[in-house]
Amino acid sequence: MNDKIRNIFPRFIGFAFLGGGLWLLYKITSVLFTLLATLQKEVVAAILAALTAVGVSVLSLILSKYYERKAEIRKEHRDRKIPIYEEFIRSWFKILLADKVGEKPLSEQQIAKFLIDFTQKLIIWGSDPVVKAFVIFREKLIKEDPKFTPKEGLVLFEKTLYEIRRDLGHKNKNLKTGDILALFINDIRQQIPP
Repeated sequence: MNDKIRNIFPRFIGFAFLGGGLWLLYKITSVLFTLLATLQKEVVAAILAALTAVGVSVLSLILSKYYERKAEIRKEHRDRKIPIYEEFIRSWFKILLADKVGEKPLSEQQIAKFLIDFTQKLIIWGSDPVVKAFVIFREKLIKEDPKFTPKEGLVLFEKTLYEIRRDLGHKNKNLKTGDILALFINDIRQQIPP
């Protein structure tokens, strides 16, 4: 019972302040209208012009601060995403191309650790389209469907890369299927015609 009173009391105080504030606003507004009704038209016009100028200035200041804060949050999110996406790409290059550059390929345990770590970070920082593209890519890889070809896996991987680029602000405007893959797979144009 005592906890209920403690929870209700702050709400009651908040409603009391809100009600008092609304009543005060009503009284000030009614006094202003009464005062304005007794003044000459030129004076009322000047007062309204001044109030409008002040109102517009305050509103533009509030809006600029709001949009500035949103841009700051977007930049902070982007700054957090970049290392995660870089790690994703670096690890996949090791998985796909380690033997071509004379490096030891990642073990199954290293790949599993990378995927677990990346998935945790993706849940927090990845955009919805990146998460969706990665889920589709991952599900196709683990199903072991005999009809699923490595070429299809590469295309899904590339779609994930396109979503990562889009999440970081790239337009991908003139890029099509196979363009990113062509950066590191020499014969991709024979496998996936443009």
